[in-house]
Amino acid sequence: MKRAVKISGLILLAAFIIIGFWITKPTKTLDFRGTVQEINKNEQGNTIFKIKLFDEPNAVSYTVIADSKTKYLFYDDEDKATVNDVKIGYMIDGDFRRFSKENHAKWIRILRY
Repeated sequence: MKRAVKISGLILLAAFIIIGFWITKPTKTLDFRGTVQEINKNEQGNTIFKIKLFDEPNAVSYTVIADSKTKYLFYDDEDKATVNDVKIGYMIDGDFRRFSKENHAKWIRILRY
């Protein structure tokens, strides 16, 4: 019985330590918005968008990776879109996947001009 209590206590202590590390790690920005500056493809077939919030040298910029799981839609009528509808100079916004190691997009909305 004492051994089971000790093991349970150690497991509980380890859980608290893990939760403490998880809570104190820096948060990842989950959303993005900006004008598409560059569009590339990588070896895995993913599309990589370089976007900037403003057209200034010190503006916030993001790298957004879109893969086969990324959903696309248009701002104005919420129609479905595709990766081919995104052009350089278009404004896009969206959310990153929460548990992605890289900046994989969960969804991307496109402002049609």
